[in-house]
Amino acid sequence: MFAGSFDLQAEGMTSVNELPTDLINEASRDFSATGELIKTFCKKKEMKIEFRLLNDILAKTVTAKAGCFDAITHERFLLMTAIHGGIKINWRKFLFGILKEMVTPSSKQARGFAVQLCYLLEGVPGLTSGQ
Repeated sequence: MFAGSFDLQAEGMTSVNELPTDLINEASRDFSATGELIKTFCKKKEMKIEFRLLNDILAKTVTAKAGCFDAITHERFLLMTAIHGGIKINWRKFLFGILKEMVTPSSKQARGFAVQLCYLLEGVPGLTSGQ
């Protein structure tokens, strides 16, 4: 139901951890402001401005914020690499995984989404939710 609502792509990688090493190395050079290889976990100031912007978009809209916005997380770096490399991503599974984290009470993403998720799920036939 979730994937159908947004007509999300169902083909491609389900985990950015499956990216080929050569693509990651190429991206770490492409993203670098100096042309030197950067690590998959780095500071934004080490990256070209366009990739800083892409990181900010992903950090504030797609992935959970972990730490400060000045740091590039490994997961975000890999997602940026997949986008930059034109890798097909199974957005159905990727975004549904984020949705599942949003309803897991112990996760950082769970805060502030209860009303929206209850509203989204109220139309699911046969689903009963607790408080």
